[in-house]
Amino acid sequence: MSTATTHRYDTSRYRAPAGLTEHSPALLRFTIANPPVNLFDPDVYAGLRRLVDRMQADPELRVVIFDSADPDYFISHLDVARLSDVPDRPGAARLSDTWHDTVTRLARAPVLSIASIRGRSRGIGNEFSLACDLRFASRERALMGQPEIGFGLVPRGGAFDWLPGLVGPEAGEWLQQATLAVRARVPLHVLRDVIQPWPPFSLIYADALKALQGSIAAARQPAGPGSP
Repeated sequence: MSTATTHRYDTSRYRAPAGLTEHSPALLRFTIANPPVNLFDPDVYAGLRRLVDRMQADPELRVVIFDSADPDYFISHLDVARLSDVPDRPGAARLSDTWHDTVTRLARAPVLSIASIRGRSRGIGNEFSLACDLRFASRERALMGQPEIGFGLVPRGGAFDWLPGLVGPEAGEWLQQATLAVRARVPLHVLRDVIQPWPPFSLIYADALKALQGSIAAARQPAGPGSP
């Protein structure tokens, strides 16, 4: 009897748990491929921290696109069972001690960060995407939420920091709705665009190319009332 695990995508095409594709010295793509449900675990975090270091130090790098190999999950949620783990790999650190510093450096880096959201983006996954400069979402598959609110817990990964600037006074309403999940839709001003069908590479790269060819500040112009 076979015990092989079947995944929703061809895992042989991607580097687990996350990998970089260098389209050019100025444009990188960070793809999360952490089956079965793309948990945000210490290994994914180590890769992200190394990338953020490069975003701050590499003068040629101008745009980073974050996406997922899994069509159903962008980032499922935090791997709580491994919250305190620090794996033996470059970039590793205790997430509970360093998360806010890492996403703040991401948001302030002189590089345009774009979250390409397909599938569920919940908890720390949603908070990570909010820290990026731009967010694109699949109309068919994107679901964003902060499920911890349903358990009476306060989101501690940045939802309260980023949302007011993106949404304005609607932030509290958004968080209340996000207890379960919020379907991707533009009026919340959280997203740059909602796209159907997927993949929207031509549209996503249009903003990337704007930053590559001109001002990153211009490419960062928000769709809503403020910016992170």
